[in-house]
Amino acid sequence: MELNQVLEKKEEISQYLTSLVGLHEKALSDVNSASQVTNIRKDITICLNDLCRVNDLLVSHDGLLKREIGSLFRDKQDLLDLNESERLLWKERESWHIEQEADTAQVDYVIDKNAIISISSHYRTPLNKYIESVGAENTTLSFRTDLDDRIEETQNTDSSADQMLSNYKLLQLSHRQAKSEITKLETLLRDFKKDDKFIEQELKRQSGRIRSEIGNIDFHLSKIEESKIQLMKKIGFESPLTQEKSLSEKLFNLRLSDTDENYIERVTINKKNFVHMKDLIELKIDDLKDQLTKNKNESSALVAQRDLWLDSQRRVGDLENELITKLRSSSNSKLSPSDMTSMIKSTIQYLNNLLDSSNEKLTTTLISNERDVLFKACEELNTQDTTTPQGNDNGTPSRPIDIRKHNKNSKANSSLRQPTQPPFLVASKSPPKIGISESIINTNKNGAISKKVD
Repeated sequence: MELNQVLEKKEEISQYLTSLVGLHEKALSDVNSASQVTNIRKDITICLNDLCRVNDLLVSHDGLLKREIGSLFRDKQDLLDLNESERLLWKERESWHIEQEADTAQVDYVIDKNAIISISSHYRTPLNKYIESVGAENTTLSFRTDLDDRIEETQNTDSSADQMLSNYKLLQLSHRQAKSEITKLETLLRDFKKDDKFIEQELKRQSGRIRSEIGNIDFHLSKIEESKIQLMKKIGFESPLTQEKSLSEKLFNLRLSDTDENYIERVTINKKNFVHMKDLIELKIDDLKDQLTKNKNESSALVAQRDLWLDSQRRVGDLENELITKLRSSSNSKLSPSDMTSMIKSTIQYLNNLLDSSNEKLTTTLISNERDVLFKACEELNTQDTTTPQGNDNGTPSRPIDIRKHNKNSKANSSLRQPTQPPFLVASKSPPKIGISESIINTNKNGAISKKVD
């Protein structure tokens, strides 16, 4: 049985016992409810025994309270371990963070003299000589519309064949050198592009490995989160994180929006949850410790209450049995009020001694109810004894009538006849009810009924 169920059961028993105290008082004082007295007494005894057993179940060396306190201490340690593991995982995850650089961001080159490649432009030397020879205005560099006609005229009028051939050779030389250098540059460019492609492939591969490591960390974080959620449910803690749609969606959103703001917010929530959960567990431990101390203190009180109640019931039961025996005895069928009063007073004194030895409200109330009814019974018997005639016309002393006999000539006498069994035996009433309900009959010398006391 769980601790909460036992505590609820104990509360139910306590409330039922409280209601029985009122019923007990009413049944003892009300003749119509007298038949319920025995059952109520049994229920009170059962409740007191159950309270003792439940309390032992709570406070024993392996009782529910101690087990629950031990469980909460383990929960607290689990929480501390989970929080520490989570902190380390977040720290490791942060170390795997990749900074996304914008394409327009300025690139900081690391100058390595061994990696510097010199590019030559030897074709410019013959090209410049050619331009100087013919003049820039006589080349295609000029944007005039009549350029081609003017170049042809100038070359035909001003240049000799040798000069033109020299210029042509300069252009050929420049062209060969330019083609050679372009080929070299194109080869270098292809190498650059090949290297760049390799770099992109390696970037993707390394990025995948990094994200795989981050995913592995996220997986362990999700497991820790699941454990924390289970722990939250166990201790009854409501967290804002548990209100999200799902853990997978939470991790998916975390990966898509892996920003500093998201990270800070998540860490903040985790810290708050940790503090609140730790405080809640400590409060529960303190509360259970208080309950354990309280129940330990109650143990002796509950046992004392039960023992006092059982002792009082044994004594009241002895009184009932004694009265039954005397009333049934053929040789002692005549039982005077004074004899009954003496027997009841002895029981009252015993109950008073029990009351003096206890200050528990519940048992003192119950025993006082039993004692008060016995007091009333004594008062009734004393009143009856003092109102009985002390003499008659013939001087015959009065005496208690044989309650097994009745006047056959009187119809009224038949209604007052003593039952074959005492009423308290049939109705399960206590002895005080006997004194109140029995008819005490005194007769004169003619055998007529002089008085009846109910």
